[in-house]
Amino acid sequence: MAAIEIMGSEFMSNECNKNKGFTLIELMIVVAIVAIIAAIGIPSYSAQVQKTKRVDAKNALLQTAQSLEKCMSLYGVYNNTACSVGNGDTIDSSEEYYTVTVTSAAATFSLSAAPKPGGAQAGDSHCASMTYTNTSAKSGTNNDCW
Repeated sequence: MAAIEIMGSEFMSNECNKNKGFTLIELMIVVAIVAIIAAIGIPSYSAQVQKTKRVDAKNALLQTAQSLEKCMSLYGVYNNTACSVGNGDTIDSSEEYYTVTVTSAAATFSLSAAPKPGGAQAGDSHCASMTYTNTSAKSGTNNDCW
């Protein structure tokens, strides 16, 4: 019985002396899983951020259109010189991601928003331009821009 106890105590002492931690294989598996998740997640996140920033263009187009409609109500034309927005004007959006270009005549207007070169939205090829007209027609590079 004494020999069994000695062998049992030796076994227990060897178990307690083992190093605790991760093996290289386990660590590499975790790194591979994180890399796969990042490869999927980062492009999706970037696309969602670009889509969110398009709201800045929509707001700028609609605010500029509202100014032109106010001009029409006051003066009977969209291109009166007393209007705050005139033909050929360029207006920066509130977050400065887009530039709105105004094209107006007496009875019509067309607004076009394009990302500022070198800006945060410059790489947004899905909706490279968005337009709005006096007839409330909305268009963009793709149908889902608006």
